[in-house]
Amino acid sequence: MKFIPRKYRESQKDWFGKRRISWHITVATRRASDPKQLEMMTFTHIFQSCSQDSYAVLAIMSDVVGKLKKIMPHLKTIFYRQDNAGCYRSEPTIVGVSLVSKLHGVTIKRMDFSDLQGGKGACDIKTANIKTHMKVHQNQGNDIEAAHQMVNAIR
Repeated sequence: MKFIPRKYRESQKDWFGKRRISWHITVATRRASDPKQLEMMTFTHIFQSCSQDSYAVLAIMSDVVGKLKKIMPHLKTIFYRQDNAGCYRSEPTIVGVSLVSKLHGVTIKRMDFSDLQGGKGACDIKTANIKTHMKVHQNQGNDIEAAHQMVNAIR
């Protein structure tokens, strides 16, 4: 996704011609000790400037799998459900996922791609929550024009 930088009380002339901030949301879901309960963890990667291609997606996937493996050393199997954008369903991403799985010692059993206009997924719900935090931060008189300001707004 891309976030349009915003100033507190921004004039109309400041609105146009901005460089957008790239960000990527990952939601990891697992069964809790009670099989009827689910636990969710959200990972947000923010880049001041980044091309959103399959290589960036693989780097983010590797980072998330590494962090999950550190938190849950017993993790053995992963199922992906991701957006239907070209950078996710491209050949380098699909081939590279096997390298990510070997690197971290997990098995990636399946890669699914969401349907176009398929409704709100877990990432969309988390994104809406994060955007609300950012809007509250901005309404308190803060600017969000750089990646580090975006991180502060989310926190």
